[in-house]
Amino acid sequence: MPSLLTAFLVIVSGVQATTAQATQSLTVEGVEFTWPDQVYAPQSLEESTNSYLEVKYVNKSGSDFYYVGYSTDEPSGAPFLVFAMKVGVKNSTTGVLAGKMSFMYFLNFTGPASYPITLCTKKSLESTEVCAKSAVTFVTTKPAPPKVVTTSPAKPSVVEAKKTITCTKGKVVKKVTAVNPKCPTGYKKK
Repeated sequence: MPSLLTAFLVIVSGVQATTAQATQSLTVEGVEFTWPDQVYAPQSLEESTNSYLEVKYVNKSGSDFYYVGYSTDEPSGAPFLVFAMKVGVKNSTTGVLAGKMSFMYFLNFTGPASYPITLCTKKSLESTEVCAKSAVTFVTTKPAPPKVVTTSPAKPSVVEAKKTITCTKGKVVKKVTAVNPKCPTGYKKK
């Protein structure tokens, strides 16, 4: 078994995305893989709590697969044993392969750095594995959250003109000013 860098990898459906950002995609034998262009490398234990390298897949091939998966290497080319996972996939299914990240994997990491990622499929136990290579960039600066833009125009405020009326009750005279003025109870409009 590899050293302490062996990651506990979880297959998660619907892991919450942190921000909307650019993604990369690659199709291998009809399985479309997508992943973020940049992934934040956690810098503390607290940041490690919800940090994942998420690779999404959509099986558009018309076939079931013995497995689909991915693995990463360090920029030097040495295997980065933290992220290596495979899972069986039925036809027309989607999912997320989420590798849990720990700040321990990125001690003394100054980033950004591009890590090679290999995306593979295998249709049956007897068939040959088919792989394609790309990259994922780890960064130490969190991406800024997307700005919220309001598209509905602000309604102009309409100021209605106020009117003044004179109301009397015996010898008492009151003036009432309002948009729709009315005399108080017992008073008559003059």
